[in-house]
Amino acid sequence: MVWMQAVERRDYQSLRGIVIDNISYAGHLNSFDRVEPYLKYLEHLNLPKFDIKKEFADSDDVCLLYESPIGTPPVTSFVCA
Repeated sequence: MVWMQAVERRDYQSLRGIVIDNISYAGHLNSFDRVEPYLKYLEHLNLPKFDIKKEFADSDDVCLLYESPIGTPPVTSFVCA
């Protein structure tokens, strides 16, 4: 949840403190295996407020299932992050 709150606040400095260096991110448009390109990508997105449906955690691994309206006109996508 801390990650999601920092993204919604656009607080990328705080995000750098909680996202590990060797992040594994695979989205429908991009994929990243290092934190700096991932955070730069997030900075350039204009993300709407997330509608979290479910959160799973196992030690340091976290999975968020959420809906996010993306695009023009907005289309709601179901996302796992």
